Amino acid sequence: MAKITNGRYSHSRWIASPNYGKKIRPRLLVLHYTAVNLKQTINLFKGPGVSAHFVVAENGEITQMVSCDHAAFHAGVSKWRKRKHCNNFSIGIEVVNYGRLSKYRGIYKSWNKVVIPEARITRARHPLMKRTAGWPVFPSKQTAAVKKLCRDICRHYKIMDIAGHEDIARPVGRKVDPGPAFPMEEVKEYALSSTKVTG
Repeated sequence: MAKITNGRYSHSRWIASPNYGKKIRPRLLVLHYTAVNLKQTINLFKGPGVSAHFVVAENGEITQMVSCDHAAFHAGVSKWRKRKHCNNFSIGIEVVNYGRLSKYRGIYKSWNKVVIPEARITRARHPLMKRTAGWPVFPSKQTAAVKKLCRDICRHYKIMDIAGHEDIARPVGRKVDPGPAFPMEEVKEYALSSTKVTG
């Protein structure tokens, strides 16, 4: 069984990011997609500036880079349920995925020109966007790992809220991750079912 001890999740490898802030009391999980691959994400968070608490690879492996008891710099300008500055009360989980794709002559590519096979793509319209676009699917091993990670964190910290970056970013529309290909409602149902107050 996975445990969280001193802010560290036992079912993950630890690669420390230098980018963290004050101690926090986590009340919210925020899910993102990385828009780059695993190695690039980890290198980004090891450099100056941004970070997240966790990165979940396509094969389901989890890397933790900031203690759950400290702020990570993942939310940017943000607001959730009348509270601003979500970094001060949230845990950020980055899911490796290229996000919204462009299509040229029948070929789907990420913003940084990575070609994504059509068999790995779903077409959908994001509620914050006017047009349908291609989005890479999230592999089943990856979504299973995200669900379990979210459930374990919610149980440990008694968290009742899970949101996407798209839900908290301000101004509205600044971010669209984790996007319509991500099974957000399924993750919420799985993770929060054991933390709901019954009376």
